[in-house]
Amino acid sequence: MRLDKNASIAGQPVKRIRDLLRRMGSAHWSDQAIADFFHLTEAQANALTNELVGRGLLEESERRPDDNRRWYELGSQGPRFASARLLQLITRAKAERIVAAFLQRVEEINERQELLERVCEARVFGSYLEGREYLGDVDIAVRTERKESSGKDWVRESLRRADESGHKFSSYIDRLSYGHTEVMRLLQAGTQYLSLHTIDDLEKVGTQSRILFKDSSDSQ
Repeated sequence: MRLDKNASIAGQPVKRIRDLLRRMGSAHWSDQAIADFFHLTEAQANALTNELVGRGLLEESERRPDDNRRWYELGSQGPRFASARLLQLITRAKAERIVAAFLQRVEEINERQELLERVCEARVFGSYLEGREYLGDVDIAVRTERKESSGKDWVRESLRRADESGHKFSSYIDRLSYGHTEVMRLLQAGTQYLSLHTIDDLEKVGTQSRILFKDSSDSQ
């Protein structure tokens, strides 16, 4: 997720909103603590928290006994917003070029026999579908699957490819999952304004999407 650094929410710069969510983390903050963070009056703080709750960035926690304050924790969209980067908006023309280059990489990846996974499906969602002239980034959800390896042991091949990659791994699981990680890195290709997700994540959110690519041999 990318944020327009010039945008604001309820009169507060998005960077300051992001700072709040990062500071909160897994903690619960009272309405007074939030008001103090932004130097707001009670009425201004209520308007802000109501807006953040409406956007899914915060959600109200259970009130504490003998405490009239309202308490908040991160909402469903809070962690994603907290980890977002602040970038200038891009034009739709640039977004279209990002999508075209992504689809070219999908074709190339699926043709590379040495890679252990292939892309089965890719869906675009978010602001790209809203017809905006300027976008924060391009959100694409991807589903991959293991390639048939003609009798080769997939685990052994994954570990071998990880060990030959030259990367350092902090755990056995990281080495084992390198076949997937490698494909996702190739799809990302260092593209700053491309935000990749899984199809499972997209389905959990339940937002509208559009198919960009679907392998004709895919059974799902």
